[in-house]
Amino acid sequence: MYLFVGPGTLKFKTVPLDITEEAGIQAKHALCPSSALMSGEEEDIFSQGGYLSLQGKIIKLCGARMTRTNVPILDMQLQCGGKAFDVSQWRDEALTDLHVGDEVVLTHLRPCIFKNGQGKFQSSAYTSVQIPEGQVEETEVTIIGVSEVQDTIHFLSSESEVYIVPSTVFSGNPDDIIDRLPMQLILKHLNRRVLHIRERESSAE
Repeated sequence: MYLFVGPGTLKFKTVPLDITEEAGIQAKHALCPSSALMSGEEEDIFSQGGYLSLQGKIIKLCGARMTRTNVPILDMQLQCGGKAFDVSQWRDEALTDLHVGDEVVLTHLRPCIFKNGQGKFQSSAYTSVQIPEGQVEETEVTIIGVSEVQDTIHFLSSESEVYIVPSTVFSGNPDDIIDRLPMQLILKHLNRRVLHIRERESSAE
């Protein structure tokens, strides 16, 4: 049995319905199909059917481009073990904030082989970009300088490391921080891209 949902589909609320376990499993699979995690070393990786997931490090990243129908595409190369794969992220996934050096898991990719024999992975409607555990760090730093760069704030630490703070994390007045320098902050970050900021609690005297 197949269910097709389109723009004209009507949805109604009703009383709870009892369904069989098998129907529940099929519904769950329809909403989120399985996606086997591959090592990248498989010889037949491009001839396997269904969806595949890859974990690796981004070694090349091109800026997002637009198709003639205004669909964004982000092309990258992902290092998985000893192999590098070309991957194209389409639509919303193309707008994900990614950088060279990021370790990521890309789910529900479709393997494709072109006429020239080259293989490539394309994102699907189910694709998600996940950050493996252990990639996000929490670091206590002493901030000694602040710089505004477009819509981000850059923190300079006493160790001469630069931390990038997007406007979604800090949207206040940078001068309020500058007036308090140097200051101790605890930064949760991914490759020095800040995800959360908190001040260190002062110890009781």
